[in-house]
Amino acid sequence: MAITARRLVLIYAALTVLLNVAGLLPGNPDYSSPWGFVGSVLIQALIVWRLWHGSGIAWALGLLMALLALFATVLSGMPSSEVGFDLFALVLFAQAGVLSVLPVAGLTSLRRQPASP
Repeated sequence: MAITARRLVLIYAALTVLLNVAGLLPGNPDYSSPWGFVGSVLIQALIVWRLWHGSGIAWALGLLMALLALFATVLSGMPSSEVGFDLFALVLFAQAGVLSVLPVAGLTSLRRQPASP
């Protein structure tokens, strides 16, 4: 994986941490329970770990989760006057943006060894 791709994965991981912090602020979309929060963090950690190792499926799942959560956030009342809700939507948008500049071909093609003649 190229250095720039690894840096983008680290940026995505930092945005994931910010997303979870935004989820704890007042006026945000709440998690279903403490176990819902733990499950969400574990799934996000799994996606970041697989992105680090160049998984195209993890890239697709991460992008899909960010876009669907952003869509649900917009449908549920965005824009709002509450900072936590707006920060949550902004971080989701940034996650989708980071993953959209991280192409699947760039992640997976570097793992293949060229055939020798």
